[in-house]
Amino acid sequence: MAGRIARAFQVDAVPVAYRGATPMVQDLLGGQLAAGVSGISDFLPYHEGRRLRILAVSRATSLLTGVPSFADAGLGGLEATDVLGLYAPAATPEATVARYNQALQRVLAMPEVAARLRGHAMTVLSGTPAEHAQRLAQVSRMLAGLVQESGFVPQ
Repeated sequence: MAGRIARAFQVDAVPVAYRGATPMVQDLLGGQLAAGVSGISDFLPYHEGRRLRILAVSRATSLLTGVPSFADAGLGGLEATDVLGLYAPAATPEATVARYNQALQRVLAMPEVAARLRGHAMTVLSGTPAEHAQRLAQVSRMLAGLVQESGFVPQ
């Protein structure tokens, strides 16, 4: 992703691996890092407090009026999505998985939960475990393409 952003804006960018968003955000706030890429919710409190500026997002959101999507900023194909879910060990019995999923669907349908998630720029996509697996596979394919395009080789 950093390589595509650097090419689009004709700047030098060196990808730096961080152990999570918190250390990266701290380096942004401290001026040791010029830019960073992470989930909106990692930056939102600092953007609202005018300590960081969100330059572009995967999908335009009413939480960030005036902030363009990556596509609008000339970076089509970077529509990354975090996929959050409830996970259990592979050996979990199907009946237990079904009960977990039913409980999760009830919680996600609660207006206060949906509002809280929207407040963090999250979109609730409920459904079955199979539908969730399809979303994960789609995101994995997109990320694999970005990794291949970057030329990254694990060491």
